[in-house]
Amino acid sequence: MANILELDRATELPLTELPDIPSFSENYCFDGFDTQVDAGIWLHLGRWPRNPRLWREQILLYLPDGEHAVIRAFGDQSAEHGPRGPLMRFECEEPGRLWRLIYDGPARRLSLDEMMAGPDTHLSEGPFILVGFDLVFEAVKPAWELGRLDNENWATFHYEQHGRLSGNIRYDLGDGLQTVAIDG
Repeated sequence: MANILELDRATELPLTELPDIPSFSENYCFDGFDTQVDAGIWLHLGRWPRNPRLWREQILLYLPDGEHAVIRAFGDQSAEHGPRGPLMRFECEEPGRLWRLIYDGPARRLSLDEMMAGPDTHLSEGPFILVGFDLVFEAVKPAWELGRLDNENWATFHYEQHGRLSGNIRYDLGDGLQTVAIDG
C-alpha cells in the first residue's frame, strides 16, 4: 500500500552530496496531455549512472499537428533549485505543491511514423526545429511513495504525485513560431 509523503525542500531537491553507490542516479519526470488542443509533453531529467554529476535531459513533445519533437542532451549543471540539464531546468517553487519547467532550444522533428520506426530513426541526425516551453506543475493530490524497493534493480525509492501541467509550448516547424497553451 502506498504511503502519503510530506515533502520539504530537502526531499524535493536533488542530493547535494552524491552517495558512493555504484550506478547511483536520481530522476525527475513530468508528463501531461491536453485533449482540447491535442498537445502534450513528457519530460525527464536524471543523473547519468555512469557519471552522476551529469544530468541527462530528455524531452518528448506531442504537437497539435501530429508532429513530435524530441531531444536528449547531457550537462553538468548546478542543481541548487532543482535538476538542470544543458537547456532544460525544473525549479521547485513550493515543495510538495509547485514546480516550474523551462526549456528553450533545438529539438528533432519527427512524424508519428518515424517515432514508430524505432530508436535508429529518431536518434539519427535530421531536421531540428526551435521549441520552448514554460510550464507549471501544480499538485492536486499529496505525493505518495511505493515504499522501499529493495528487491528492484531500477530503484530503491520511488514517489509520484498527481497534478496539472499548464503553460505554453512554442515551436517553429519552418512556417513561423506557433504557441499552444496547454492545461493537462
